[in-house]
Amino acid sequence: VEKEKIPKPIHTNEKLTANIKKILIADDDDINRKVLSIYCKKNGIETRTVNTGAKAMEVLAQFDCDLIILDYYMPEMDGITALSKIKGNPKFEKIPVFMLTGDTTSKIRDNLYVNGASRVIAKPIQPQNLFAIINNWYNIDSSSI
Repeated sequence: VEKEKIPKPIHTNEKLTANIKKILIADDDDINRKVLSIYCKKNGIETRTVNTGAKAMEVLAQFDCDLIILDYYMPEMDGITALSKIKGNPKFEKIPVFMLTGDTTSKIRDNLYVNGASRVIAKPIQPQNLFAIINNWYNIDSSSI
């Protein structure tokens, strides 16, 4: 069995200006989780990673995060169900949730925004753009946090 190679994070000059210290990453793709986690950690952000929406809900109960990154399609509990549960819980409803999806049709995007997504990000995510996306959201929506 050949060992899976994980791409190294791409470095960028983009600095995180938003006050983000902890991110929960839920994605059933091992490589996506590892790349995003490594990139965040190298930039001083603590992460927790899980591969299902159900596990995301378990970790969220114990991990006081500033941002949640959820994949749309996951086993056990998909991202849209987890998003609805997060936004339906007064303890978590104000945490920004960025949804990752390979299906960026307007129907899916609209459904995610209606259910409380802060941003919808097309997969594959480019790690070098992650901080730019986070900074942009906080600069535009900082009054609603």
